[in-house]
Amino acid sequence: MDYNTVITLLGHDNESWQNLIANGIRYSVFQLPKANKKLRLIEAPQGELKRTQKYLNNILYAEYHPQSPDCVHGFIRMKAAPRNILSNARTHLGKKYLINIDLKDFYHQITTERTTDLLWKRFPNLLPNEVDELNKIVVKDDRLPMGAPTSSVLSNMAFQECDMALMTYCDQHKIVYTRYVDDLSFSSNKQINSAILEGIYTIIKLNGFSENPKKVKHYGESDVKIITGIAMQGLHWHVSDDMKSRLEKNMSEYRKLRKLINNLKFLGVEAKAKTKLKTLKRAIAGQLEFVKQIEGIDSDFYRSMKKIWKQSDADTVNVDLSVYI
Repeated sequence: MDYNTVITLLGHDNESWQNLIANGIRYSVFQLPKANKKLRLIEAPQGELKRTQKYLNNILYAEYHPQSPDCVHGFIRMKAAPRNILSNARTHLGKKYLINIDLKDFYHQITTERTTDLLWKRFPNLLPNEVDELNKIVVKDDRLPMGAPTSSVLSNMAFQECDMALMTYCDQHKIVYTRYVDDLSFSSNKQINSAILEGIYTIIKLNGFSENPKKVKHYGESDVKIITGIAMQGLHWHVSDDMKSRLEKNMSEYRKLRKLINNLKFLGVEAKAKTKLKTLKRAIAGQLEFVKQIEGIDSDFYRSMKKIWKQSDADTVNVDLSVYI
């Protein structure tokens, strides 16, 4: 596939493409609260850049999907036997022992050097300067931006060799392994000892990534096991108490802030409060969608939270679940 064909598939002629490269790389940057009360940086592409990334994402996904490892449950489009945040957790149902590992700064570990290799594998006929232009579409500040449509498939492609190595290693030790974005889960009916765990860390490191040691969690035989906000005990699952508490707290803060804005007289303070309100709105929308997906629309908790949210006079917001867990 030559460069002109690639540009055409991305919805451009040469003039509009060069204009995008020169003037159209724009992102909206904001933050969303994470489970640890810190903020997650979101860099959302704007206008023509976002549309172009969606086209490129489809091209890259068509290449990745047929060879996507079974352990991957994030950003996989399947109608039959869907793989998603719930299937990721359910794969570990009934196991006695569980270890969760969080990858440190996952998207930001995928640099321009990595994306160059990935793009060249997909488009081997392109010249170096042409790959450089494609990189300008998918990379921000020398790494993948969280919030771009292309970042999901590129992150899966970048971690594919590590996924395969971990699957092979875990099969040898009778361990079940799955990954949802940057959350890795390992379960077994036998204890996963320190030597095996070190082997897992070594594989991750050899593939150019690193774990966050502060977020490694071990669960024993009698523990309620939690994966990406889903609590599991025996063969049953539900949204974890922590996730429910975060949603209730965010809704309470949202309602208080709306009332405060109506009474503010100073424009500067009002503008700051409105920015916080917008951040909360995005977080609540994502958390509600998460509860609906895990417990269903007939869940008592979901119905009560949805009713409160409607009473708050909130508009619908498009959400990506991976940024809220």
